[in-house]
Amino acid sequence: AKAAEEEKKRQEAEAKAKAAEEERKRQEAEAKAKAEEEEKKRKEAEAKAKAEEEERKKKEAEEKAKAEEEERKRKEAEALASQPDNTVVVNVLKATNIKGDLLSKADVYVKVALDNDKKNTFKTKTVKSNSNPEWNETFTFPIKDIDNQTITIQAYDDDLLKDDKLSSDVIKVKDLLAENNNSIVDKQYPVGKKGQLFTKLSVKLDENKLKEEEAKAKAAEEEKKRQEAEAKAKA
Repeated sequence: AKAAEEEKKRQEAEAKAKAAEEERKRQEAEAKAKAEEEEKKRKEAEAKAKAEEEERKKKEAEEKAKAEEEERKRKEAEALASQPDNTVVVNVLKATNIKGDLLSKADVYVKVALDNDKKNTFKTKTVKSNSNPEWNETFTFPIKDIDNQTITIQAYDDDLLKDDKLSSDVIKVKDLLAENNNSIVDKQYPVGKKGQLFTKLSVKLDENKLKEEEAKAKAAEEEKKRQEAEAKAKA
């Protein structure tokens, strides 16, 4: 009977210990599940916050780009409004990847000319020792003969003995007019193997005014010839 009682107590102790171990494991499992759930929620909250921040930055970038585009259009509209009728405007912006000689970087300037006429030839400032020079200089030329006038844009490396021509491009006014009357277009021109020259060009043409100016010029020329003929006959 004593042995049976002791066995009973032993079994009861084992059962109690087993139940305690199972309870411990259950609590551990619950705590682990709770921790995992909290970690999951934390990560989800972080991901949501990150997505919201990215969306906010995206909207800010879009709004900024939109505002910059509107500002660019506003400035272009102002520039066109102030541009005289029957003119071509060339805005020399910048160049990139300009190669100099073996010893130094290029000293770059740009020459812009109408019909290679010295009176209508202008040049930018020279940017010293720079592979990516910037100018943002604007030149205005009169339109008098749509079919035959040309704009020449040339980049040079300013050297002590003789300036090196880096590029030369000729634009026909009639082609430019067909492309963008009363608007501004971006134009790029190659300079060497890898270089690029960036410009903006605009044409503003009032054909009626142009015809009036042509008629006035023709009348003035005829009057000049008449006066010369009279002076010659009188002499």
